[in-house]
Amino acid sequence: MQDLASSNQAAATISGSDIASIVGAVATLVSILFAYLKWYLPWRHKAKEKGRRKRETAAQETVMQGMARLNDAYSAMYGIVSATKASRVILFAGHNSGGIPNAGNPFYLSAVHWFFVADHRAKFVGYKNLAVDGHLVKALIDLRTDLLQSYVVAQMEACQLKDYLRLEGVEHCVLCYVGVFDRQFLFLSIANYDASQPFTQEDLTTFRLQSHNVAEAIRQARESQ
Repeated sequence: MQDLASSNQAAATISGSDIASIVGAVATLVSILFAYLKWYLPWRHKAKEKGRRKRETAAQETVMQGMARLNDAYSAMYGIVSATKASRVILFAGHNSGGIPNAGNPFYLSAVHWFFVADHRAKFVGYKNLAVDGHLVKALIDLRTDLLQSYVVAQMEACQLKDYLRLEGVEHCVLCYVGVFDRQFLFLSIANYDASQPFTQEDLTTFRLQSHNVAEAIRQARESQ
């Protein structure tokens, strides 16, 4: 019995020592954890803030690049009215509201960008989701090959395009192919309101050059997205 009591006392003594060791180890781990968190949390916050600023900077750069391409397109359009007899330039998109143009689906024209000389800004009539007839569809198909079409409105056959141009007061009109982007057929409509001022060959050359510049601005914009 005395030997058994001695053994129990030794076991109790060992158990108390183990508990003290465990408590000490836990205290050390807690201290290490607090020290780690004291370093990690500010670092993590800084890392997240740095990532956020980097994303914001990238987003801002994307916006500014897009605005630069937009400015390039407007500069080309301004180059048309500033160097020729044109009174206005409109970039049109032929579209099927996001779908691919096809038989059985509606096809519309909408103005995307425009530039008018100061005296004629009031003539702009909006041009949004205009219904397109067969004559204009055929004209746009031919424009893809011709690249440029010139019209004297008074001499045009009766059609929807003539109606739109007469409503605006246009006397001379030139269509210039720009390209097909995102399922949209893009072209420039260049016009003036003076019957006595037909476009010259030099004007037409300027139209071709600046149409190319508009197309390049749009192409770069799409590639950067």
